[in-house]
Amino acid sequence: MEKMTPNGSSLDSTLNAVKHQQQQKWKVLGGVALVGMLLVIGVYFSIESSEVTPKLTPNELSQVQQASEVTQAKRQQLQEKLLALQNALDTVQADEAMSKWAAKRIDSVSAGLQGAYANYAQGQFAGLSDKLEALLDDVQQIAKDYQSTLESTYQAGVIAFKKMEYDAAKGLLEQVLQINPSYVDAENLLTRIAIQGDVAKWFEQFKAAKAKGDFQTQIRALEQIVSADAQNHEAHELLAQIKQQSAINHFERLVEQVLEAIKNQQVEEAKNALRKAQQAEPQNPIIATLKTQVQTLSDNQQTQQFSEQLKLFQQSDEWETVALIANKATAQFPDNVNFAQLSQTAEEILRADKKLASYLSRPERLSDVGIKTKATEFLKSIEPLLLQSPKLSTRADLLSREVESYSLKINVIVHSDNRSTLKVLGVGVIGEVNNKQIELKPGRYRFEASRKGYKTEILEVDVQQTIKPLEVTLMCKEKV
Repeated sequence: MEKMTPNGSSLDSTLNAVKHQQQQKWKVLGGVALVGMLLVIGVYFSIESSEVTPKLTPNELSQVQQASEVTQAKRQQLQEKLLALQNALDTVQADEAMSKWAAKRIDSVSAGLQGAYANYAQGQFAGLSDKLEALLDDVQQIAKDYQSTLESTYQAGVIAFKKMEYDAAKGLLEQVLQINPSYVDAENLLTRIAIQGDVAKWFEQFKAAKAKGDFQTQIRALEQIVSADAQNHEAHELLAQIKQQSAINHFERLVEQVLEAIKNQQVEEAKNALRKAQQAEPQNPIIATLKTQVQTLSDNQQTQQFSEQLKLFQQSDEWETVALIANKATAQFPDNVNFAQLSQTAEEILRADKKLASYLSRPERLSDVGIKTKATEFLKSIEPLLLQSPKLSTRADLLSREVESYSLKINVIVHSDNRSTLKVLGVGVIGEVNNKQIELKPGRYRFEASRKGYKTEILEVDVQQTIKPLEVTLMCKEKV
């Protein structure tokens, strides 16, 4: 950031101006010095070239040269002091506020400087060096007095402000601005003085809220103060303290809500309070503990819910639903042995039910000894499951009766023309008969009638246990 001089101009600009002035001054002083040197040299050469008798001795000539060198060194010294005084005076005059405040003193120094230039030009060097030093001290003192007056008056205003002596503070700060209208700190403090009535009112609101333990009202009052009076450090500190304490109290209330919800087995309430607590203080170590407790509560309730649902659908003999719920519960709680066992049982019951349905859809297959044997073994293997599913037990009873029915022999009366040869395919030959009673196990059979010169006849018969005897009539009728 560019450094500013008291009158608001940049230091770089001031230095450039001074540098320009230095160049101009050195040109003038250099010219004067050059003229002086030429005069000395002219005198020297005129002496050297004159035919005055007797001529100067070497010793006398050396003394003249030394005097010339001393005069030149003194001129150089005076030139530097003149330039230093001019620069210092220019700097003071460039500050408008300072120039106005010390106008008479600056005019006095300026007049002294002009006199010094005149003395120098006329070669009146006696006492000029001391005069220039005194004038330079005066310029530097003007700047010191100006800054001291500003700072002491401003600080007196600050002290009065801190003592709440606002009228006195206002008067002092106005004095500062009369000296330097651009004194920003004084302007800012006057602005603060103007709002102290409102600040006092807000502080009273804060105190009343503090007595009631009302953190929100305390915070609002302090926020109004710092918004209007940004430099009120007391309000800033109080606001930070109140917000910190309010945050701590808020977090503690949320923790209490979580614990209360856990105690009352309220999972959703516990989760909501925990989420808010985590947002308030995510790094607080108690969050991890609360998470574990809430998760345990949630798991216990979910486990209980699964168990209740499974029990309900078990009692309703709805094993498809039991399988769905048990699989879901097992996926969520893989270490739960009960859910895993129930899932397996449900799958076994559903597979058994499907196989029973297959047997019962085509019971005639039980006439096959191999199929009937497998059906009997299957019924025995699912006996443990029948206790858990009434529907499965009912279907198993149906299949058992079917198996039993296909285990008994049934009387079948066969009628023919005594000329056709009868057979039961896969069983045996009946022969040529008019009427004959045979025994067959329940099942589906194919009866065949054959006769030379006649078309063979085949008849499929379902042999089942019935109240009336089963009669079959078959003979060859169509010649070939």
